Amino acid sequence: MKKASRQSHPGKSAAMKHDTSQVEIEGESTNTQLTGVFCEDFSIMCERAGLVKIPLVVHNTKLQSDVSIDDHSSLCSRLHVTLEDDEPNAIKHIHFRNMKINYTLACILDEASAKCLAIHTLSLWNIGRPFFDTTTRAKLQDWMRGHSVQNLSIGSSNVPRDVFSDLIGSQASLMLQKLSLKCCQLNDSHCEQLCPVLEENKLLLCLNLGCNSITDAGLFYISKALKRNRVLLSLSLMGNKISDEGAIGLAEVLSRFSLSHSEMVDRRKLLLDRKGTDEEHQLSVRSSPSTASLSDRSSRQAKGSTSDKVKPPSIKVKHENVAKKEEKLKKDDKSKKAISSPDSSKKAQKAGRDSKVATAKKPMQLESHPPSPKVESVEPVAGDPLLEEGEEAAEGTIVLPGNMILASLSVGNNLITEQGLNAFLDAIDIQKQYSHRGQGLLRLEFKHNLFSSSSSVAKQLEEAMLVRDPYYEPPSSESQDDSATTETTNSLITPSTT
Repeated sequence: MKKASRQSHPGKSAAMKHDTSQVEIEGESTNTQLTGVFCEDFSIMCERAGLVKIPLVVHNTKLQSDVSIDDHSSLCSRLHVTLEDDEPNAIKHIHFRNMKINYTLACILDEASAKCLAIHTLSLWNIGRPFFDTTTRAKLQDWMRGHSVQNLSIGSSNVPRDVFSDLIGSQASLMLQKLSLKCCQLNDSHCEQLCPVLEENKLLLCLNLGCNSITDAGLFYISKALKRNRVLLSLSLMGNKISDEGAIGLAEVLSRFSLSHSEMVDRRKLLLDRKGTDEEHQLSVRSSPSTASLSDRSSRQAKGSTSDKVKPPSIKVKHENVAKKEEKLKKDDKSKKAISSPDSSKKAQKAGRDSKVATAKKPMQLESHPPSPKVESVEPVAGDPLLEEGEEAAEGTIVLPGNMILASLSVGNNLITEQGLNAFLDAIDIQKQYSHRGQGLLRLEFKHNLFSSSSSVAKQLEEAMLVRDPYYEPPSSESQDDSATTETTNSLITPSTT
């Protein structure tokens, strides 16, 4: 029993050493001096923390994330660092590979990269589940927020369902423009959590969800998010389980789509809110002239009272005597006119009454304004696409123009047949009608699906997308002339050789 107790002591001491190493990393109270270079400080801190497997630091002169991810020949833990210049801290891309990232390693990364100010991309490949605990995730979010990381790539890892709200949600306050979750075992429940986050996101430009287990049900949530998202430019869904049903729904969102019951309710709420704001604005505009007139009157009264107070008493007496004399003269004139012509007095009374009525009506005329123009129920608004101008269809539904912002779409290596390709072909024809609203789809990758290589629909779709490709250069007249001359020369040469 005593031997067992003695043997249990070393384990406790090792655990205490591991805990003290974490505290030392957080507080920066260490005896060894750091060099200030990221690669050297990272290895020193890993040794100090007592890590068993210290990652091998590899320098890259170019961004080689795709090459390193696809290369599985060596399974050792590595840290690929891409330098922008010859300076050791001019790092722009950090790529962790085959490493279980925990809170300790996240603290090491935070301290070692304190002087690296050009980091914009973080790649994590096969990092294990411990990365996704709350403390490690919060620490890494703070690091990305401090360095303004714009690109994040996570691959070959089991991603939780709430990862989207933590990375691209409104509360995350991250500046991510590119997000790649390739080979992360995503399913339809992940897409259900992605839908509300993607609807509200205004920063993400590229989203890669390739090589996962997304079916038509998951694509339904993504298509629903694209109805209101007008920022995303590139979407990759390659290597999933999408069939014709999901492809037809996505093509409908890109061309013209009808609002569902919940979307109709949201549209009415938005219209009511906008009408309320317009009415409040009109009331404020109407109340402004009356308030101005009241302020003018009060200012005049105040001026009059001050002027009376400033006048000396002698001047006041003189004015009162003059006013009394003028009143007496007016009374005498009125009595003379009343005696001479009684009809004139009646006319004067009528004129006085009319003048009183006119004076009483004057302020009402100042406050009255012409009626404001009615706010149209449907107007194209840049804020929410649900308020765009649409067309009324059968059964009271409203059809709105589709998403014209998404420029690149990849649906290759799925379960799509010619029926789904026909839907995309029709969507491109409809997008040509709405060219004034946006550029529309410019690139469509649909190879390695369930259709033959000699499919006429696939060829038509390739030709339609070839013209829309911004990098496409049509053959010039010179090249056509050269080909014609080569044909003629060949025709002239062949008889002589025979």
